[in-house]
Amino acid sequence: MTSAKLTSKGRTTIPPSVRDEMKLNAGDSIEFVKIAEGQYAIVRKISAMELQGRFHRPSRKAVTIEQMNEAVIVAVVKNYRK
Repeated sequence: MTSAKLTSKGRTTIPPSVRDEMKLNAGDSIEFVKIAEGQYAIVRKISAMELQGRFHRPSRKAVTIEQMNEAVIVAVVKNYRK
């Protein structure tokens, strides 16, 4: 397990092994995501542009914006009724 100390000013240093695994560089942003009471995950904040092409599959048929919007509406209504 990797650990770090918190300073009196609330600062810490992310250990090099963790930075390397998370592919963090100077100037990158991180987020603290609550996963349970008193527990947080640290995740690298990425931009939408970094996601470009990650989900592309040549065999997958492209969808239109209208189809995407419809899928979002269906999902929202489905979750709202729960």
